[in-house]
Amino acid sequence: MRFIYQAKDSQGSLRSGELNVDSPEAATTQLRQQGLFVVSLEEAADAPAKSKPSLFAKKISRRDIVEFASQLAVMVDAGVPISGALEGLVGQTDNPSMQTMLTALQESVQAGEDLSSSLAKYPKHFDKAFVNLVKASEASGQLGPMLERIAVQYRTESETRSKIKGALIYPA
Repeated sequence: MRFIYQAKDSQGSLRSGELNVDSPEAATTQLRQQGLFVVSLEEAADAPAKSKPSLFAKKISRRDIVEFASQLAVMVDAGVPISGALEGLVGQTDNPSMQTMLTALQESVQAGEDLSSSLAKYPKHFDKAFVNLVKASEASGQLGPMLERIAVQYRTESETRSKIKGALIYPA
C-alpha cells in the first residue's frame, strides 16, 4: 500500500512524502524510526506514485532557485552540513513543489550522493551549467562562494529579462 504523509522533525520542520508499506501502523513506525512525528497519514489513491502534478500546483520559479542557492550558500559558509542545510530549507519555503524537491535532495545527499548528482536529477530547475559549477566547487571546496555567485548570476539574468520584457511591452 502507498501512503502519503506529513510529519515534523525534531526541529519542528514540516516534511512530506510517500511510503510503500503494508499498513498505516507500519508507516507510522517507519516514520518514528526516522525521528519524525506524524501529522497526517493517508492512503494514496490508485494513481501511479509519480503522477503528473496538478494544474493548480505552484511551480518552482527561477526566483525560488535563486533563493535556494543564496540560502544554501550562507548555510554552507556557516559550516552547516549540506544535508542539514537542505533539511532546514524545506521548512523555510511555502511552495509545496519546492518542499518536495528539497526533501528529495536532502534524502539523496544523506544517502551519500554528491549535491551536484542530486541536482542533476532535476534538469527542469537546474541546468547543466548550474550542476557543473556545483560539481567543480565541491571538488575545490568552494561550494558556498560558488552558490552565491550562481545566485547573483541568476538574479542578474532575471532582472535583465524583466527589463527586456518591459521594453518590448512599452509602446514606441
